[in-house]
Amino acid sequence: MGNAASTKGAKGTMKDRLERADKTGIVTLTDAKLKEIPEKIFTIKNLKNLDLSRNKLSSIPPQLQTFTTLKFLSLSHNSLTTVPLSITYLTTLTTLNLSHNAITTLPPQLSSLTSLKTLLLSHNNLTTLPLTITSLSTLITLDVSHNNITALPDPSTVTTKLSSLEEFNLEVNKLTLIQDEWAAVVPGLKTIKLGSNTLKTFPEAILKVRSVTWIDLKDNVGVNEDELSHLDGYEEYVSRRKNRVDQFLKT
Repeated sequence: MGNAASTKGAKGTMKDRLERADKTGIVTLTDAKLKEIPEKIFTIKNLKNLDLSRNKLSSIPPQLQTFTTLKFLSLSHNSLTTVPLSITYLTTLTTLNLSHNAITTLPPQLSSLTSLKTLLLSHNNLTTLPLTITSLSTLITLDVSHNNITALPDPSTVTTKLSSLEEFNLEVNKLTLIQDEWAAVVPGLKTIKLGSNTLKTFPEAILKVRSVTWIDLKDNVGVNEDELSHLDGYEEYVSRRKNRVDQFLKT
């Protein structure tokens, strides 16, 4: 399985990089024109980082689930149409990058990624977010921008919280509404990006979440910063945002 030819790059041939991986636990094979994952990768023990972005992968073999120490996986800029189920066995993953593919749905088994902190799914073909996404209680960053999402899960059906989520990027989708009850699902939210949707209102309850310091509403149909200024909790939000900017300028 895999491309027979060695691919040369700044860090040597593919063969060189795979040999080093036995010592470093890191494999980076980007822009290698791979249509399949080289078999040699599956012989590496204690693999921690695997970057196969910018290739031509359309499927991932079941052997991927044997990487029980993997923490970082990037399959961005490939040709995946589904999330490979083998990924859902990687319970040590903290970062998963599946952006710039053609993924249409997310499997319920995604909830098994109990260590995940960063999930990047931008530039795919998602139309909905499944309820299972709220089971990822360790998630800090969730990016589903540049999809075709029309609605978030009904918060009345949510039994778990995205209690660690700080950044939620929903830019460039087709959202028309976010329910107030979502404020309870994301109690630690700091940044929410909603630019280029079709929102007509903004949930006042999220404005009141004490950790929220940045709300991006640019290029929506019926809601903008001026609309926020009429909502209860706006002044407190502006104060928190100013403090965040001031702290950033001091660093």
